[in-house]
Amino acid sequence: MKFYLIIFIISSTFNAYTQTDTTHSIYKNLKTKKFYSVSMRETTQNGVTVYFINEKQVTKNTYHTYEKTWNNMETCTPCILEQFNESGVLLNKAVSYTDCLVGQYIEYFEDGKIKIIGHYKENDTGLWDNISDRGFCSVKHGIWTYYNENGLIIKTEFYNEDVLIEK
Repeated sequence: MKFYLIIFIISSTFNAYTQTDTTHSIYKNLKTKKFYSVSMRETTQNGVTVYFINEKQVTKNTYHTYEKTWNNMETCTPCILEQFNESGVLLNKAVSYTDCLVGQYIEYFEDGKIKIIGHYKENDTGLWDNISDRGFCSVKHGIWTYYNENGLIIKTEFYNEDVLIEK
């Protein structure tokens, strides 16, 4: 416990004025996949299929551009999943196994600056069946650093298996 606290204090002091990635990952050479975080629907009106993204009507080609990325979440086993909004702005980048976060996590402001850098518990077993039931899904573990819009740290937290140890 003292070891974690010492690392936490050193890291917090060192990173006070920079947006430094404080995470490390056991996963090597993961593919990066893109995913659009949008609501999608299609409907038939007067015999014609009409497509919607975030309740705005779009062309079939635009709809399929977003739709193609939905399969990326299902095939992320594991991967680095980059999540974008409708405008193509990167919202976050995370090590994922389908929709389960299992490693490095970085969230961004709309201008591309880092908002949060954190780490979820990694699955070091190499077995992926029932990952959520086995306690590996989206469990905060390690240092979480939160930045303001100017890139300055506003708070740092340390988690041990989803339990906040220190602010």
